[in-house]
Amino acid sequence: MLGKFAYFTFPKSIQDIPINSAIVRKMPKKLQDLYIMKKTPLRIEEAFFLDAAGYEVQVPILLSDLAVKKEKDIYDIFYKMLLQLQERDVEIILPPKEWNGIFPDVIRTADGKEILPFFIMLALVKALKTVKKDLKFAEVVIIDGKDKKTEVIIDSIYPNVNYLSIVTQDPESFAEKVDDIYEDVGLNLQIESHNGSVLQRADVIIDLCKDAESYAYHYKRGAVIFELTGTLEKIKDLLRKRQDILVIDDLLLKYDNQYLTTPFCEMAYLLKNRYFRNYLLNGYRSLILSNLRTSFEQHKLSICGFYQLGTMIGSGQMTEILKNSGIEYIDKI
Repeated sequence: MLGKFAYFTFPKSIQDIPINSAIVRKMPKKLQDLYIMKKTPLRIEEAFFLDAAGYEVQVPILLSDLAVKKEKDIYDIFYKMLLQLQERDVEIILPPKEWNGIFPDVIRTADGKEILPFFIMLALVKALKTVKKDLKFAEVVIIDGKDKKTEVIIDSIYPNVNYLSIVTQDPESFAEKVDDIYEDVGLNLQIESHNGSVLQRADVIIDLCKDAESYAYHYKRGAVIFELTGTLEKIKDLLRKRQDILVIDDLLLKYDNQYLTTPFCEMAYLLKNRYFRNYLLNGYRSLILSNLRTSFEQHKLSICGFYQLGTMIGSGQMTEILKNSGIEYIDKI
């Protein structure tokens, strides 16, 4: 049986929580909360997207209660909720973004960071167009994350650019890749063990390194930074220090005329695409990239927008960024 996905919403009022006891309904909220803690009543509706099946699940907690309830009590409700979803064959979930505390590690979670590297070439082309850079002249730098995402991004980009460098603490690990790429397309992949001048020249930096250090003052004005580490403090620090670069940490996608975020796409592809599933479970092979490219083309996938820290970069913000960079902004995202 195919697994299912789940994502979460919150009730607008206590009346929206499915408490089946008329007696409990008449009790004070404090007693109703004790009932909810014990029973964890869920409102579950079927949901579908990208040919994958799953559930929209209402969490039996008011949004206003997240700030006042004990973290352990909230954790316990989430834990019992996930056990119920396991019984419904839920295989992957999108945790509620409204909750910043610890979330139970019961079911695999989606954050979009696993599938986003497969979109990087599409995103790179759109970002360069936004800042009026020609792809064939653009210098692209990848900061090594020491994982399979680095491999995906290298293989996605190298056939399409003329200048590509890798910043890494382990140059020897890329020796074979350098030879393979040169033999394939004649591109001289540059490997750097330090980050100084190469970052100062770069038009596009794709940062996969989760180290807390930010390279904010190395980047040139007007550079495009794909900050794919998911390290919030690192991203916030970068945005505080530089208002003259374009920082992107997520994408809005259009897929068969349906708009969706990368976490939703990640959930669907885990359930419906055996190549992406194999990537998550067993690691990266180049066949996975070519298969996903074919799937994206079949479904006319495109990049519709960019995000910073969960907020879409609007035209006004983009205008200000590019004004600070000395670039006149005309095209809309």
